[in-house]
Amino acid sequence: MTGNKRAKDPTENEVVEEVVVVESVVVEGDAEPVSAADAARHLKDSLGRAWSDAKDTVRDVGDTWRRSASNVRAETKHAASETRDTLGDALGGMGELGEGIAEDTLDLARSVGINLERYVQRHPLRSVAIAAAGGALIALLLRGRR
Repeated sequence: MTGNKRAKDPTENEVVEEVVVVESVVVEGDAEPVSAADAARHLKDSLGRAWSDAKDTVRDVGDTWRRSASNVRAETKHAASETRDTLGDALGGMGELGEGIAEDTLDLARSVGINLERYVQRHPLRSVAIAAAGGALIALLLRGRR
């Protein structure tokens, strides 16, 4: 003998006993054993229910995301509309303010022009002297740049 032991082949009785064990599976909750075919059907039904539940869950998640995206889209449109309205009102207010400033500037220019005209009429020689001094000052400034 060499010391190598061979595994014993199962006898026909042992194989039959294993088949009997497989054929008599106990399904959870059942008190009596069921056949392998019934166990396979039960497993198939359980897997089918699990698959269906998984598909429903994924569908529900997708629906929730679509609703959320729709809400975000609607809220964004609403916020953009409010922003557009607010900016439009602000621009309208700025336009009115600009018109008011322009009118005030024109009034000031008219007032200065009228007052200047009155000054020149009352003091003609001073006006000529002031104009000559202003012209000389401008000539000096322009000559210094060259």
